[in-house]
Amino acid sequence: GFPSGAHQPEIKAAEAARAVANGATEVDVVIDLGAAVAGLWRLVEGELALVREAIGHDVVFKAILETALLETPERIVNACWAAESAGADFVKTSTGYHRAGGATTQA
Repeated sequence: GFPSGAHQPEIKAAEAARAVANGATEVDVVIDLGAAVAGLWRLVEGELALVREAIGHDVVFKAILETALLETPERIVNACWAAESAGADFVKTSTGYHRAGGATTQA
């Protein structure tokens, strides 16, 4: 789903599983940005959990949040909680491609 986060969860999981099958030891996934902006945190968590399940627990899993789009500390924190609950090992602030902007020191 890079960089838009707009792919369906099953596609993200299949792409991630394929990457691992081809030798990837780390997987970065852009969260569903529309769901995050709408505050649909269970959807964000569900898609990330599906990816985690597809790649197993021996692979480093990073969720990219696009914090400039999320705008508020509350949304960023909620996105972090969703990622953690889904089994992400790390969160990243930005892809660097979104028109809302990139990473900031504050985020």
